[in-house]
Amino acid sequence: MHENPTIHIQDIWPITCTNTTVKKLDPFDPSILPYITYFPPLKCLRQASVAESKVDRDGYLTLIIKNYSRVTDNIHYYYQYIRHPTKPYKIEEAFVLSERIDLPLANRVKLQEDFLYVSCMNETGYKVYENFHLHMVKRDVLVSKIYSETSGKQPRLNVLIVINDGVSMSGAVRYLPKTTEYLRKEMNGAIFPGYHAVGENSLSNFFPLLTGLPHSEASIEAPFIWNHFSEQGYKTFYLEDKLHATFTYIDPELTRPPTDFYTHSFWVAMENSSLYWDSQAFCLGNVPIHRIALQYLGYYIENYQRQSYFCLYFFNELSHDDEVPIQLADADYRDFLKEHKERGHFNNTIMLFMSDHGSRFGWLRSTPIGHLEASNPLLIMVLPPWLRQQYPHIAAAVNSNAERLVTPYDIHATLVDILHSDLPISEEDTNGKKRREGIAKGISLLRNLPSKRTCASAGIPEDTCTLCTPQEPAFLDINSQKACFIANAVLAKINDVLFNATPECDVLSILNITYISVTSDSKPCVIYNVIIKTVPGRGIFIASVRETRATASVSQYSVISPVIRLSAYDSNCCCTEDKSLNKYCHCKMTTKPLRRKSAPKKY
Repeated sequence: MHENPTIHIQDIWPITCTNTTVKKLDPFDPSILPYITYFPPLKCLRQASVAESKVDRDGYLTLIIKNYSRVTDNIHYYYQYIRHPTKPYKIEEAFVLSERIDLPLANRVKLQEDFLYVSCMNETGYKVYENFHLHMVKRDVLVSKIYSETSGKQPRLNVLIVINDGVSMSGAVRYLPKTTEYLRKEMNGAIFPGYHAVGENSLSNFFPLLTGLPHSEASIEAPFIWNHFSEQGYKTFYLEDKLHATFTYIDPELTRPPTDFYTHSFWVAMENSSLYWDSQAFCLGNVPIHRIALQYLGYYIENYQRQSYFCLYFFNELSHDDEVPIQLADADYRDFLKEHKERGHFNNTIMLFMSDHGSRFGWLRSTPIGHLEASNPLLIMVLPPWLRQQYPHIAAAVNSNAERLVTPYDIHATLVDILHSDLPISEEDTNGKKRREGIAKGISLLRNLPSKRTCASAGIPEDTCTLCTPQEPAFLDINSQKACFIANAVLAKINDVLFNATPECDVLSILNITYISVTSDSKPCVIYNVIIKTVPGRGIFIASVRETRATASVSQYSVISPVIRLSAYDSNCCCTEDKSLNKYCHCKMTTKPLRRKSAPKKY
């Protein structure tokens, strides 16, 4: 017999919604303990090679020959710059290499560009060594005027947004304890356990944060906040470390970088290399990929601390498929924050250390707790020390808002306040009931949010809203006839999509029902959350189903939300031109399996 799961709620940080008070989820709820996994520290190993290339802090490239012999005498050494295309391209080919430049062995080479590819070839043209380097070449820039606290003028604050893909608030407690503790204790960061996603994936949360608009209006012509910062003289930066970066879903053939510093071509070149695919998971040769990205971010913060900047660092590599591996970056994040704080690089910076949504995949996601965590991403906000001292009412508003329902629309409104140097200079100005003109949704976190908010008023779609639902949902017996009706409604929805789109995918059937919870019971309608596993392919899916009681004995069941895949894509998924079908499809004919790296072993 199916045993109904229970959800444990901690007695801290109540999040108030209209008619409902939801408390912070327990990151170590007994029901999810079997799915909490820890890894040993990441050690990237590389097979012995004839050479090793390095770039020092001053931007000089050096090639070291490890074992001189007749073999090394007949090897040609080159380097090339990696550039963004200026003509339309396929997303998998979003980079251009410069002409090969001979690399002298005796001398260091001063780099002229940021993205570098090094290769060594023997007489037959066989590549015996390759490597990639990401280093910021120093540029001559005008130093922005930073107003002092005694000038009577509001300062131009820097903005640093660090997004870790797919990490819930609870996941950060489990897997980023060093980082979150340092942000809280040493940097006075405000933790927002009521931060609520407004959509399932990265784009549906990324786009509202940067534009204040729902992702249904996604367009390259949208009013991206980084464009407005650029118009005000800010240096803009956007790093996202994957070939299929979030912005590429808005414009897959972007011929002009959207920001002053844009690293996409580097990551595409890296993912097209044999070095990347021959390396361990999360590594490029003997270097963890997250350290390559963090080092480049560090160069930017150091070089432009006195040139007002808007910086978006969006890291996918570790946590896109599962939030568990983000723990491998915990100590590095803490050390990064510590180094730059102690060097004064954050003295004029508002920092948002956050995620776009909770974990979308993995075993924990298929639990009732995982369903709630998926809509509750990480958010920690750090104010500069001087701002907290000069404007204590702003610090008080931020701390108060940490106990409220918050969305990406509110972050966008905060960025608009910073853009216009429009800080609330008095306690009276922190009243957040009045929205800034031109902002349809969202209230700045520098101003007091309403103590009671509905999901609708905060801009959260009904099918995404989880923090403002009853604390202890009821569960349906999965062996009941009603459970079968509900599950089959979801299955029919998937098969209808496939049948109407392509003949190349198998018809799916239900292997089992994981659970069905009651999320709303207002007669004559009841709404359920249901998770099913299907075959062939063993896909795991979740959806919301409405039961409408036509008569006392007859009910109708309809799917009222998108059907979301919780498991990794089927390795035999990709036989149609419509990529949106990949999450549902198991191909009738065997296809080339998806290329994946193996995850590291746990303790």
